[in-house]
Amino acid sequence: MKKRMLALAVMSTVFSVGFVMSANAAENANQKLSQYSVDEVIVEGSRDLLPGGFVKSTSNVGIMGKKSIMETPFTKANLSEKAITAFETPGEGLTSALLNVPSVRSASSPMYNDFWIRGSRITGYQMYINGVPGLLAQTNIPTNFVGNIEVTSGPVMGVTGTTVKESAGGMVNLVSKRASGEDITKYKQTFSGKSVFGEYIDVGRRFGENKSWGLRVNAQNSSGETAIPGEKLNTRDIFINLDHVDAKSNTNLLAGYRFVNHKNGVRWFQYDKGVTKLPSAPDSKNNYSFRGQEMEYDTWLATLNHEQKLNDSWTAFANIGYSKYDLYKNYNAESSSYLVTNNNGDFKAKSWSKTFPVESYFGQLGIKGEFATGDVKHNVSLAVDKAWYNSGGAPSVSFNQSVFGNLYDKTNIVGEELPASNLGGYTARNEYWGISLADSMKYGKAELLLGVHKHNVKVDSYQWNTGAHTGSTQKSDSTSPTFALSYSPDDKVTVYANHAESFDKGARVPGSANGNILENHDEMLSPTKTKQNEIGVKYQNKGILTTLSLFNLKQAANMDVQKDGKWYRVQDGENEFKGIELTVNGKIADKWNAMGGITYLNGKVNRSASVASGTKINGTPKWNGVMSLEYQADDDFSVLGRALYFGDCTIQNERLEVPSYLTFDLGVKYKTKVSHTPVTLSAMCYNLTGKDYWITSGNTTILSNPRTFMLSAEFDL
Repeated sequence: MKKRMLALAVMSTVFSVGFVMSANAAENANQKLSQYSVDEVIVEGSRDLLPGGFVKSTSNVGIMGKKSIMETPFTKANLSEKAITAFETPGEGLTSALLNVPSVRSASSPMYNDFWIRGSRITGYQMYINGVPGLLAQTNIPTNFVGNIEVTSGPVMGVTGTTVKESAGGMVNLVSKRASGEDITKYKQTFSGKSVFGEYIDVGRRFGENKSWGLRVNAQNSSGETAIPGEKLNTRDIFINLDHVDAKSNTNLLAGYRFVNHKNGVRWFQYDKGVTKLPSAPDSKNNYSFRGQEMEYDTWLATLNHEQKLNDSWTAFANIGYSKYDLYKNYNAESSSYLVTNNNGDFKAKSWSKTFPVESYFGQLGIKGEFATGDVKHNVSLAVDKAWYNSGGAPSVSFNQSVFGNLYDKTNIVGEELPASNLGGYTARNEYWGISLADSMKYGKAELLLGVHKHNVKVDSYQWNTGAHTGSTQKSDSTSPTFALSYSPDDKVTVYANHAESFDKGARVPGSANGNILENHDEMLSPTKTKQNEIGVKYQNKGILTTLSLFNLKQAANMDVQKDGKWYRVQDGENEFKGIELTVNGKIADKWNAMGGITYLNGKVNRSASVASGTKINGTPKWNGVMSLEYQADDDFSVLGRALYFGDCTIQNERLEVPSYLTFDLGVKYKTKVSHTPVTLSAMCYNLTGKDYWITSGNTTILSNPRTFMLSAEFDL
């Protein structure tokens, strides 16, 4: 039924595009480029890209709207569509693109697209689409509908407003593709791994009087066996973006559907106390899934963004979103991971089946405007928002049979195919509401930003099968300010400093972690606060943008402690991250484009009753860096290479050491014509040397992906 619905949706969209093209063919023929009155937000042009094309020169700053990167008093990167498509890997396209930001560290696999920014974990739950939070889940995230990715390092709740899943380390906003001033009709065929074939369409048109309407349709169908023998990934999606721009308004509507079936993808490992030395990383081609391991889910989502000019100085705006994610088939190891029990690499796990539905609503209304008080120019924004976030499902169904195996034995997995699990309703209903006020005051070459967000949360628990309210209502609130000062002596240099805070409602304690049963499972820990102080300088000259920042970030620490022989998760002490981040983007020489940088991050625990002060924060390397280089021989041929380095670190409070790793990606791109049709041929190899290594995620590790090839041919019809 789901396949049939998707097919009907694709056919309907194609017919709609054809109708629009036919109805406006005559008008389009008479329209000239000089007659377009399309807002800069919609039309993508080279003036919005830094030389080299990997990074955009402007970005959204929450309720403040679009600002130049040089005018933004935060460490900010806005990855372009070129940066996204250049590093798109099957199942991990989003994380692969984000790794070009040096503050980002991967904790990803085709099963879960997780990553870390400045020491804090981010999943799809914490991300935004078109400025709307709560529309994605932790699982595989598509990128074919994404035009650019805005990455802000550090907490910025004071200017972004309510978020349903707070991320202290930074903010990631996916901006959907919109129709540009030129007609687009593209078809792309890809091949990767052992047998993953992908088909992609991208159609864009502007129509109506003065080309005020825009339609962009992106769809993909991909399935086959990945580079890991036995792992199969089947994905389909369609995203439709409709926008309208005129002299007084700017409206954008995105609607999308995503289906994923993923089999045999477990690569996540925890470590028991019997492990005294981390086992060396096994062959990354090994598949550790038991028979019947499978995840299947779909997502429906929509966003609506509207701006309405009230007069020459003031604009009203609204941001609305809805999402329904349903993990309705989930036959897996408990908590999606195995427990390694000794230094020989033996592991075990319970098999379980658990469904997980999520439904999210978001609405934000605001007003922004400009005025002056003497010589001071004000840019003021005021917004109110509310979000509803429901999650839960039936309790997990555990089975008597256990999973056993060894990291180094390819025939190691014992386990039986599982029966279907129960489908349940929502067990937690969260309501968030807040108000945000920000004022950016400019005086001469200096600018002061004052922002504050008042945040309120209410959490109610319900019985999964009856919907009856259980337990007491939990409430929390906090005020999260953001202060920033910047000074630009000329148009090439900006010096800035900021203080930003963020707030989280508190985490729910899981049933187990690191092989230990947590006695206080399902308890809600106290709300947490994160504070960051940062100073930095940005320098842009001769096509190169360089940013250097120093930061100190502190947040409440949640950790597992043992009391009377039993394990509990408690809020104890403080995590502190001191760091330096350097980024370089642009055209470094004739025919050479670069993107990347390096980050130093010293993470330690303070004021803890459970571990010694100064203990290294689990899974946090001090050094990581990335450098992507493109050699553009001419307009038709280019070579792309990337080096990724992640330093060594420790897990389980410095008990186990995880080695560093260095990997390389290499690819080529060639533009030609086939029967007068422009074609772009690409070849890419990820993990060029086939290195086997451990990726850290807190106290756990994820086995790396093997060497992976990807080929594509894109036809510009």
